[in-house]
Amino acid sequence: MKINISALFVVLFSACSEYDIKQLCVNTNNAFDVEEVSVLQDAAAYPGARDAIVMDFDSGDFSADEGWRVVTVEALAMIPTWEFDVYNDNADITIEIYDANNPNTVTPWVITQTIKRSDWEWREVRLPDNAATAGQTFDFDQMRAWVSFDFSNLIPESGMSSDQYLVSVSWGNNSDLAVGYSNFNLACDKNWTDWGDGFNLNSTTANAFECSWPMFRLELETRKYEDNCND
Repeated sequence: MKINISALFVVLFSACSEYDIKQLCVNTNNAFDVEEVSVLQDAAAYPGARDAIVMDFDSGDFSADEGWRVVTVEALAMIPTWEFDVYNDNADITIEIYDANNPNTVTPWVITQTIKRSDWEWREVRLPDNAATAGQTFDFDQMRAWVSFDFSNLIPESGMSSDQYLVSVSWGNNSDLAVGYSNFNLACDKNWTDWGDGFNLNSTTANAFECSWPMFRLELETRKYEDNCND
């Protein structure tokens, strides 16, 4: 999706008498979809914990007055089918965005949302028989919904600066609403977990693809000067 911004960027070339007029173009693009790299394996909630994933972004071709930022995070909320009709619509999920690849070095942008069934589109799914957490209580039949967290009014338009950033899901001490988790086939050296005593990286070994990630989908917004925003 592209949006024209009325502000114009004008550059005068000394060798000619004409102006090269550029427009500030705002593009919103899908940046990550966990279902493109893995499959739903489990549903899990960890009250008092946080689970974060490192994402990559190449910001090398952005000038000083251009920028990029995360605008939307979707997390896959999960409720056991037997519980769905009696769920009381009061559990929270928190999403955090860190402008760094180490969550211990910066302050995140944070959104906490109370998950109400009527706000989202739910569908039934059956987890595989080897679901690591839900399988312990035999909760293989689940209701799932992609819940959206809008960061466009929180992260400034001036954007983010790190070539790597973190997206974290967290639960309050009294929140037990599960989120979907992927198969154990994703990178552990991009997975930070905080069990209540601070974030730790799950592995420093590259190509250790044996971790399960929270089910996320991300949208990024870029702001760049271009000749034509409709291209």
